[in-house]
Amino acid sequence: MIVSGRLRLREILSHEERLDRIVEAYQMLNRGEAVKIHIRP
Repeated sequence: MIVSGRLRLREILSHEERLDRIVEAYQMLNRGEAVKIHIRP
């Protein structure tokens, strides 16, 4: 999933992901950068 712009933190936290990855992705989104997030089913 490739996201850019605002992404709800709840949507990120709803998936099992390492906290540091979540924080890193959220900070990149806040800077307006495109972020590529891998979500395992």
